[in-house]
Amino acid sequence: MKKLFLSFALALSISGIAHAKTPPEVLKPYKEYRAALKSGDKDKAFKAAKKAWKTSEKLLGDHKTTGDLASNFALTTPEGVNYSIKDYESRMKAHKRAIVLSKFYDEADVANIELDRHLMRIETGLTLFNIRNGQVKASERTTYFKDMEKALDKYNRRGGVFEGDMEVLRVRYHELTKSPDKGIEAANRAEQIYAKPTHNSVKTHYPILLKLYKGNVLKDAEQPIAAALEYQDVMQNLEGKLPADHNFVKKAFTEWVTTRSVLEEAGRLEEAESAGLCQCWPFEEYKDDVIPLKRIPPIMPRNAKRSGPVNVIFDVDEGGTPFNVRVLSSSEKLFEAPALKSVKKWEYSPIGRGEDAKIRKDVASRITFKLAAPGGRIIPERQ
Repeated sequence: MKKLFLSFALALSISGIAHAKTPPEVLKPYKEYRAALKSGDKDKAFKAAKKAWKTSEKLLGDHKTTGDLASNFALTTPEGVNYSIKDYESRMKAHKRAIVLSKFYDEADVANIELDRHLMRIETGLTLFNIRNGQVKASERTTYFKDMEKALDKYNRRGGVFEGDMEVLRVRYHELTKSPDKGIEAANRAEQIYAKPTHNSVKTHYPILLKLYKGNVLKDAEQPIAAALEYQDVMQNLEGKLPADHNFVKKAFTEWVTTRSVLEEAGRLEEAESAGLCQCWPFEEYKDDVIPLKRIPPIMPRNAKRSGPVNVIFDVDEGGTPFNVRVLSSSEKLFEAPALKSVKKWEYSPIGRGEDAKIRKDVASRITFKLAAPGGRIIPERQ
């Protein structure tokens, strides 16, 4: 599985950077980039990666090494507060340059390299679209997909894994543009391609992302049961493709808990379980054995402007006191502190004789803040 795009691009760069003719002015910032990545300093890595690429442009011009360094920079995201839309736009330029310079790879590799770089360009473009709150020209929104399609045709890769990966990103695009029906259609196309790909030379994590994105568009299409089942597939990780602490699994678990709580509040839990929603961890046993004795309601923040939920997860000690309380997700950040404070005051039944303490770990609950208008009408949460 291609676990991280950054590691893939970095491996490509090493081959080019190792070339005997690489100027020391290029090697120096490249080594600083490598060292910064190793130390976890993403801001420094971002600056060094950009310098290495720009220096290579000046000294080497159209060259395989320049393309690799452009790809490294395009895939490097800093953490600093000064990171701006302009930084994203410079990364998009680097993606485009890396695609153009893919031609310097051997014939056996060039198709995979170029198509992979097109995918990375789409991913960064979607992130840019998201942080701009959708304020992107219609032509710019679709250019990246059109360029990917042209590359698929050029290399005769229609119907293969790369096209399936592109459709997965199209699902994400339709999620961002609030077009869930189109997102579901794209998800179905991706599933059909993955089922019988005409080309299968590259392993990818996109089929797992597909379930997360499909769950999101199904939820937007008001199909919460189907959405929960998509999240559940990733959460349970039945094929063992991901470690339990992988970000995809954590994300799926968070969405599953949230969606399950919505179904429970709507009185549709039995319907969902009939459709395949599991009574699995963390809901498998604690409902009957870890009995809540007292739940203190949270205090509504004074500056709250709407209602909203907070999904929490916690452990219960032998005496029945919650601890290790964590927020899984929330509709509003300001609800999190009062929710955590409330849960810590709850009381559960003491551990019984012969009871397995494991069922007292990772108990999940949903706390709903309901804000009423002067006339008593409940102000709904943010949509």
